Amino acid sequence: MTTSDSSRTEQRGWVYLILNDDTPGKIKIGYSTKDPVDRALELVSTGTTGTFVVIYHALVADPFAVEQEVHKRLRLAGIDWEREWYSVCPDRAKEEIRAVAGVVFYEDTTVRWHRSQRQPKEYTLELLAEAKAATEERRRRQE
Repeated sequence: MTTSDSSRTEQRGWVYLILNDDTPGKIKIGYSTKDPVDRALELVSTGTTGTFVVIYHALVADPFAVEQEVHKRLRLAGIDWEREWYSVCPDRAKEEIRAVAGVVFYEDTTVRWHRSQRQPKEYTLELLAEAKAATEERRRRQE
């Protein structure tokens, strides 16, 4: 039996931004069908030290395709990268995710990490708070 595209169930999942507080300035742009915090915990087994912190996640249709297109756009823009880790401003990465996804069913900028990891370093938390305040200020000016 042949299945048409119109009967295909739309797969939703997360496109996320994760940072590691031992590698400042790099952000992992990835996708998962499970909670991004659980995905971040899986990264601990890669031998990398530091705490993996989810700084943004968006629920989108076809998260793999969105992630791949975001990677492509950032590379074409000349953004420095290694595997899925990019030297990019989180706001720029969020804008790319939103633009590629078109429809974002849900998004969250709450800073989270798995409870089994240590709390991120103080400077990481301070930088994240400053970035969030700057983003909120830009939004206020645009209104």
